[in-house]
Amino acid sequence: MGAIVAARKRGRADERLMKDAIATMVALNADASAAALAAGVHAMTDVTGFGLLGHLHHLCRESGVSAVIDAETVPCLQGVEQLLCDDRAVSGGSRRNAAWTASFASFAPGVELWRQRLLNDATTSGGLLAAVSADCVTVPGVVIGRLMDGDAGTIMVR
Repeated sequence: MGAIVAARKRGRADERLMKDAIATMVALNADASAAALAAGVHAMTDVTGFGLLGHLHHLCRESGVSAVIDAETVPCLQGVEQLLCDDRAVSGGSRRNAAWTASFASFAPGVELWRQRLLNDATTSGGLLAAVSADCVTVPGVVIGRLMDGDAGTIMVR
């Protein structure tokens, strides 16, 4: 969402993409939150200004675990890849996030730059990040990685 808003301010995002972003941002997380609670969620946070990596770092640090993320499974709206291939869609907040997350997150070779930017996107209403048991299949959404033993708060993106 942050990339779309930044690109729109700079005349780089079309009306259709902006409408998609607004529709996504106004959708409430109530149903997803209720489903996660019913499934026995272990930890949960919204993804906003610190970006996905920043919020995942806090979740991991406070839980005493590390994480591995599969960058290709992280969802985004159609058209965002093209925006993030151009650094003019990267906001100042997202740039600061990337500088900060470099101290605890590492990217495997081959993780595309636009995906790295997506994971650091300083967003508004970016959805929920929930930690649930591996055998849980009742929570709607996408599995983007796993939590594991390791240096608390560290993240590997592959």
